[in-house]
Amino acid sequence: MAILSEILSENHFSISLAHGVITGKGAEFLLEQARASRFFLYGEDHGIADNLNFATALFKLIRPSGYSTYVTEIGPFSAEKFNQLARQPDAMGAFHEFYSSYPFSIPFGWLREEVHLLQAVSTPARNSENPIIGIDQEFIISTQFHLENLKNECSDPSLREKIETWLKVEKQATQDMYAGKPIEQLAIFMQTPLPEEWPALRNYFEAQNNTSAVALMNALTDSREVYMYYKTEDYYLNNFSRSLLMKRYFYEEFNKRSTANLDEKYFIKLGANHIKRGHSVMGIQDIGNFISELAVMEKAESFHLFALPYSGKQNAWLPFAPKEYKAAQIEENTNPAYQPILNTLPDTSSWHVYDLRPLRMKQNTWTKNNPEFKNLIQGYDAILLMGDVQAAQLVVE
Repeated sequence: MAILSEILSENHFSISLAHGVITGKGAEFLLEQARASRFFLYGEDHGIADNLNFATALFKLIRPSGYSTYVTEIGPFSAEKFNQLARQPDAMGAFHEFYSSYPFSIPFGWLREEVHLLQAVSTPARNSENPIIGIDQEFIISTQFHLENLKNECSDPSLREKIETWLKVEKQATQDMYAGKPIEQLAIFMQTPLPEEWPALRNYFEAQNNTSAVALMNALTDSREVYMYYKTEDYYLNNFSRSLLMKRYFYEEFNKRSTANLDEKYFIKLGANHIKRGHSVMGIQDIGNFISELAVMEKAESFHLFALPYSGKQNAWLPFAPKEYKAAQIEENTNPAYQPILNTLPDTSSWHVYDLRPLRMKQNTWTKNNPEFKNLIQGYDAILLMGDVQAAQLVVE
């Protein structure tokens, strides 16, 4: 019987990224999987330039195979803004202007490499299309931006005055964040009881038949519920309610787009935990599992690629964090899930792709005494190992 190192070697593909182009046997392998699938899921660790540059090159590689939409970890109303900004002639300048006014309000467009990905997705799209899809909650410090939109839609003087009061709180919170206060300590909409006048504002928009404003208020209310669970340390409910929101948003968008284009394919980039089949580390069946089941129901395939940077630097900075976080060293990965693969790398100066699916045939043999490794090969179809990665750069320094 073959040993694990031999099976890994048989399913190993070299891969490289240079000048925005992916090359090597790994590129051919990924393109083959993209052609065979309707949903291509890319699980990343945030704040890494190489992750984002690879995602951009990967999207360009698989786009001729029918991939026209980019699903990402932002709210649906934030996605509307990204679709608008990414189409500007000077998209980087447009994002710079936006984040200068609303710092760190929408993930992860505050990173230059993410903007490049958004541009790549948006460039070939027709004007009537919105290729960027948001399926997450509206971000915790995005409320100022959304409240200003609600204020612009409201003509009632007393309600506009109330919105302005809420806006002052959000603006002060931004100043407090830059003064060093962590996000979880900010007295903002997403972490405090709903304003007393919130129902009255909703009733106003309903009476005006302003369905967009009502939908935005619903999205903010749902997002607040997710964050309040975190604030009260109900971490399971925080992740569970978030996963339900992701599934609902994705399925609604999928149904809407399928009516117009039955063959549309989806490039989905989320945090690696979200794209996993089965149960996540938080004990929930997340959006990745939902999409894998949806693919079965649609008589299609989904492919789940886990990108693992194992050395280099990443940008984990927020305004209250030390400046060193802009290029934090990635610590040596000692997770038992990855050791059987890391220990057999042909070299540690290159990048590598491993097809994990063949390992499932004898998973109990390969994973004896290592349940984390079993969890890895059950949850992901392939793993991309990236060494010596570089930290992403901020749009607004």
